[in-house]
Amino acid sequence: MKKDPVKMLSVAESQKKLEKFKVKFAKSKTAKTAAEAAKLSRQIGFPVAMKIISPDIMHKTEAGCIETNIKSETQASKVFRQIVSNALKANKSAKIHGVLIQEHVNGQEVIIGGKKDVQFGPVVLFGLGGIFVEAIKDYSIRIAPVTPAEAKEMIEEIRGRKLLEGMRGKEPANKNALKKLIVSVGKFISSEENFLELDLNPVIVNSKEAVVVDARIIYSS
Repeated sequence: MKKDPVKMLSVAESQKKLEKFKVKFAKSKTAKTAAEAAKLSRQIGFPVAMKIISPDIMHKTEAGCIETNIKSETQASKVFRQIVSNALKANKSAKIHGVLIQEHVNGQEVIIGGKKDVQFGPVVLFGLGGIFVEAIKDYSIRIAPVTPAEAKEMIEEIRGRKLLEGMRGKEPANKNALKKLIVSVGKFISSEENFLELDLNPVIVNSKEAVVVDARIIYSS
């Protein structure tokens, strides 16, 4: 059976849509050249992270298209060229829309996702980053839209919640900011026509805020 065509938005396109729902993103700019990468990195403030913007590079880390902890303009220029080169090695016909320059944000990694379930309709997922979702299956799910009370329950019911409460000298995560973010995501996915899937991964939450670092939204076309 032939699958329905889908449209996947870039990080920049996803950000434009989600910011209308008060979803906060890490400060970022798009560079088209190595010289621009150096200039924009200085404007954002070192250290920065850089990643390819291309609909044809799905697994950016494996393709060598993400670099973090960039500390100078010279390094930014060099990394820009290397990332673009790696992208074309991974897929010589890849469409390159530029390289995303992004501020470095410290905190606990979490994941917020959403999809249109065949049985329940739009649902929201929350979990800690890394192996917690993928290997341990430690996550919570609610039908969207999500109330503040439901968002609080989602945060409290995962097994790894103690990592958000401050361990080994770390400050507790701002659960209120995280709760608001989950509610905003629920509003977004329950209001979008042709919505199929959303992946905010990672979201960084610290004592001050919860900010999205990378995003992907998929629609049926």
